[in-house]
Amino acid sequence: MEERKREEFQEEELDLYELFLKIRKRWKVVALSFSLFLLGSLLYILTARPVYETNFILKINNLTLKEIRAPVLTPKDVSEIINRIDLSVENLVSVKALPQRNVRDSVLVKMEAYTTKALKEAYEELIRRIKDYPTVSRLRKDAEILIRGKLEELRRNLSAMEKKKAIVEKRILSGEEVYFDPLSMDRNLMAVRNEIRRLEVLVNRISVIDVVVEPRFAEEPSKPKKGLILSTAGVSGLFLGVFLALLAEYIQSVRKERES
Repeated sequence: MEERKREEFQEEELDLYELFLKIRKRWKVVALSFSLFLLGSLLYILTARPVYETNFILKINNLTLKEIRAPVLTPKDVSEIINRIDLSVENLVSVKALPQRNVRDSVLVKMEAYTTKALKEAYEELIRRIKDYPTVSRLRKDAEILIRGKLEELRRNLSAMEKKKAIVEKRILSGEEVYFDPLSMDRNLMAVRNEIRRLEVLVNRISVIDVVVEPRFAEEPSKPKKGLILSTAGVSGLFLGVFLALLAEYIQSVRKERES
C-alpha cells in the first residue's frame, strides 16, 4: 500500500516536472503574452482620462412632512428625482443615487467627473435643482402654509387664554369665587407658548431634503486604478501565456504522432 502511494507521488512529481519543462521550452510565448498585456495596460493608464469621485448622503425630513400630514417621500422617490435631473456641467461623467438599506430615509449619491472643479459645480447645481424640483418645492410650500396657519390659530388661542386668565385673576383679587384652577391655566399657557416657539423656528427652517454627509473633493483621481490594472493585466498575461505554451506543445505532439 505504501509502495503504491510512493509510486503515485513520484508520477505526480514527474508530471509537474514535464509541465515545467514544456512551459520553459515555450518561455518566449509566456514572456510575449505577459509583455503585451502589461504594455496594453500601461498604454491605457497613460491615455485614459483621470476620473474624480465623491459621495454624499441626503436625508429626507419625513418628520416634518408627517407633522403637516403631507405625503411622505421615500428614498426611492428621491433617487428617481435625482436620476431624472439632467445636469449641464462640463466634464461630468455620471451621477447615481441609491437608497441606503441600513440608514432610514437616506439616499447615497455618487458623482464622477474628469475634474474636481466639475464635481463641485455638479454638486452645487444638483442641490439647487433638487430644492427647486416641482415635487420638493410644492411640499416645502405646503408645509410653510400649513405651519403658518397653525401658528395663527395657536396665537389666537393664546390671546383668548391670556384674556381669560386676566379675568380670573381679577375675580380672585376681588374675592369672588372662581371655578378655574390658576395653576392648570398657567401650565396650558406655557404649553401653547412653547409650541408657538417651536413652530416659529420650524417655519424658518423648512427643508424637505438635507445634506447630512458633505462630499469630499479629493485631489487624487479615483480612476484609473493603476495598481489594480497592472496586477490584473500581469496575471492575465501570465495565465494566457502558459495556456498558449501548453497548447503549442499539445499541437506539436499531435503532429508528431500523426507523422509517425
